[in-house]
Amino acid sequence: MVEALAPEGCEGVLEIATDSGYASAIIAHIAQQVHTVERILPLVNQSGRLANQLGSLLFCCGCGL
Repeated sequence: MVEALAPEGCEGVLEIATDSGYASAIIAHIAQQVHTVERILPLVNQSGRLANQLGSLLFCCGCGL
């Protein structure tokens, strides 16, 4: 799925249904910004921890209830 995006580094990406944050973390390395929304709070927390561990400042996750 990420390969199909073919970002060139200057685009922002909006991901709906973050899940664990794995895809968002990968996208954060090849896109300018990643904004992601997840409705299940434990998954929001998990993906936020992942972003912090990776030091990804361009990966913003929020709860979209």
